[in-house]
Amino acid sequence: MSKRKYFRPFDSLRFLSMLAIIFYHYTKHLLPGGFLAVDIFFILSAFLISGRLERGYQMTGEFPHFWSTFFRRLGRLFRPMLFVLVVGTCYLLVFRFDLLTNLPRMFFSSLVFVNNWSQILAGGSYFADFAHPSIFTHLWYLSMYAQFLFLWPALVRLIRPYLKSAKGASCFYLILAVLSAILMAVLFDPGKDPSRVYYGTDTRLFSFALGAAAGTMMQTDKFRQIIKKGATWLTSLLTLGIGGLIFFMMRYLTDSWSLTYYGGMFVFDLLVLAFMVLLTLPGNLIAKLLRFRPLSWLGQMTYGMYLFYYPVFIIFRSAPKSSNFFVSSIAWQLALIIFLGALTHIVVVHRKAYVPIFNRPKGVPLQLKSGFRAALSPQTPLTSRIAFWAYLAMLVGTGVALALAPIEHETADQIRQAEEQKAALKKQNQAIAQGNVSDPASEEEIKAYIDQLPADQQGFLSSLPKEQVQMAHNLQATFIGDSLLLGASEVLSITYPNSYISAEVGRQVYAIAPVIEQLKANQALFNPVVINLGANGGFSSQQIVDMVEQIGKDRIIYLVNTHVNRPWRDEVNANLKTAADQLGDKVHYLDWNAYFNSQEAAPSWLGDDGVHFNDEGRKQWVAFVTRAIYESEHQELPEDQEKKSQD
Repeated sequence: MSKRKYFRPFDSLRFLSMLAIIFYHYTKHLLPGGFLAVDIFFILSAFLISGRLERGYQMTGEFPHFWSTFFRRLGRLFRPMLFVLVVGTCYLLVFRFDLLTNLPRMFFSSLVFVNNWSQILAGGSYFADFAHPSIFTHLWYLSMYAQFLFLWPALVRLIRPYLKSAKGASCFYLILAVLSAILMAVLFDPGKDPSRVYYGTDTRLFSFALGAAAGTMMQTDKFRQIIKKGATWLTSLLTLGIGGLIFFMMRYLTDSWSLTYYGGMFVFDLLVLAFMVLLTLPGNLIAKLLRFRPLSWLGQMTYGMYLFYYPVFIIFRSAPKSSNFFVSSIAWQLALIIFLGALTHIVVVHRKAYVPIFNRPKGVPLQLKSGFRAALSPQTPLTSRIAFWAYLAMLVGTGVALALAPIEHETADQIRQAEEQKAALKKQNQAIAQGNVSDPASEEEIKAYIDQLPADQQGFLSSLPKEQVQMAHNLQATFIGDSLLLGASEVLSITYPNSYISAEVGRQVYAIAPVIEQLKANQALFNPVVINLGANGGFSSQQIVDMVEQIGKDRIIYLVNTHVNRPWRDEVNANLKTAADQLGDKVHYLDWNAYFNSQEAAPSWLGDDGVHFNDEGRKQWVAFVTRAIYESEHQELPEDQEKKSQD
C-alpha cells in the first residue's frame, strides 16, 4: 500500500474547531452554536478511518486485524486522558475541594469510556449549570469516540463484504446517518434539557456515519477522477461560501433551539462534509491558506487542548471574580489551555520526556521491577527521577481524592425539581394566557386570599406592606428569567397570581428572541415586563437594546441585574445599566447586586453553590423586585412634576 500524504489543512481545521468549542463556553453570547464544532472532530475522524479501511479493502480484499488496531487507537486516547484525570483530580484535592463532589462517577466512567451514558443515566446536563459542576463533563466526547472506534470498524467488517462497491457502502452509511438523525428528532423533547440526544451514541451516530460515507465514496473511481482534475477559482469560492455558512450556523444555531435537534445539526454536518471534500481538491485556495504551518502545528495538539480546556474553564469560571487576574482574563486562560495542550502532546502523546514506568518510549513493555530500579538508579537523569516521584505522588493523591470526594445525588433531583416547577408554571401560565385572571381585588379580598395559603406563604405576604401586596396581586406582568427566576417561581406566583412567568434553566440573552416571539403568539407579553438574566454568562448592551425593542418600547420594562460572583458579573451589570440609560424612562434598572452586597445577612440567602437562592433568598429577591416596581409606579414622571410646578 502506498504511503498516504499528510494533509495539513485538516490539522488547521481541528484547531479552528477547538477555538469554536472554547469560545462557545467562554463567550456563549457571541458564538452560541460553537458546541457544534465537536461534530467536525467526529466527521473528520470517520472520514479518515473509513477511507483507510476502504482503500485497504480494495487493495487486499481484507481488513487490518480488528483487536490490535482497536487497542492501538484506544491507547492513543487513554494515556493522555489518564494524565488529565490524575492531574485534574490532584489539583482539586489541593486547591478546589468543593469541585470534588460526585467526581468518582465521572472519573471511573471516563476510564472505561462510558462517560456519556453515565451522564445520561444520572440525569446530567451538558447545557445547564448545577451546584456541583464536574471538570470531566467534556469527556463524554472521548467515550463516544471510543465507542465509535469499536463499533464502526466492526460494522464495516461485517457489512462491507456483502456490498458490491464503495458506492453501495457509502449509500448504506448514509441510510444509517439519516436514521440516527431521525432518532434524535424523535427522542428530543422540546422544552426539556436536550442532553439525552446530545450525549447518546445512537442519536449522534449520524456525524460519524456521514464522515464515513464521504471517506468511502472518495475511494471510488469517479471521485478519484474528480480529484485529479483539481479545483478551480469557482471551487475555492464555493469552499469559502460553505465555510461562511458553517460559521453562520455556529453564530445563530443555539443549544436550546428545537431546530438544532430537528435536523439543524444534520444540515450543519452536511456543510462540514462538503467543506472537507472541497478542501481535498488540489489547487483549492482555501486549503492553501489552511496549510499555514503555525496553524496546522497547533492543530496537531488539539487533543491535549480538548482534554484541558474544560477543567480550566470550570475551575476559573466557578471561582469568585476577585480571586486573581486569571479569573477575569479569557486571553490568559486560552494561553494556559494551549500551553497545557502542547505540553501533553509533547510529553505524553509523543513521550519526549522519559519517566520510568509511567512514560516509557514507544514499544518498551511495562516492567514494574526494572522500572523501579531505573527510578532509584543515579544513572537515570535527575529530571526523570523527579518526574517519577511526582507521578507516583499524584496517583496516591488521586486515590485519596476519590476516597474523600463527597457524593451527592442532587443533579437528578435538581432536574426533577426544575421540571416540576416548570410543570406548575405551565398550568398557571396557560390559565393566564387564556384570560383566566381575577378582577382587581380589594383589601378584604386579598386578606381572604392570604388566609387560604399555607402558613409559610402567609408569613411572607404578611411581611410585605399592604399596598405592595395589593399592587402585586392586581398586577398583570410578564417575568422572564433563568434558573434563579425558576427557583423563585413559587413565591413569585403567590405574590403575583395574575402574572405570567417564563423561566428556564441555563437561559441566556442570546436565546431570548424565540421566547419573546412565543410570548407574543400566546398573548402573554403583558405590561410591565420584568427580566432577570445574566447568571449564566455575558451579553452586550446592544443585545439588551435589541431584546427591549423586540418586546416593544411601549411597555414598561424592569431589568434586574445579577449578584452571581462570577467573572462576567460586573460586565453584564454595566451593560444592563448602559442599555437602560439609553432606552429612556420606561426601562428601569433594578440594582439587586448593590442591595444584596449591602445586606449583612445576604450570604445566608444562597444555597450551597453560592449562586442560587434558598427559601429566604427567594423571598428577599421577590420582596426587592416588588418594592422596586411599587416605588417606580408611584414615582412622579418628569412631565407630571412640570405640570405641578406650572400650577
